[in-house]
Amino acid sequence: MERLTQEVLVLREKVTIAESRGQEATGNRRQQLLLMLEGLVAERNRLNEALQAERQLYGSLVKFHTHPD
Repeated sequence: MERLTQEVLVLREKVTIAESRGQEATGNRRQQLLLMLEGLVAERNRLNEALQAERQLYGSLVKFHTHPD
């Protein structure tokens, strides 16, 4: 998750730098970057959901193990 967050920040920074220099990325390149950002955010959300499910499962297993009745 940390890697994905870092990739999103790097891509955002690249877009900001290109725009601030007056070298605005072409529409196609900008669209590609935005799509990549959206994909990374979606992947991060899926990973967060999977992590939450694993935490819940782990909590249930610990509870069952400590109180099997």
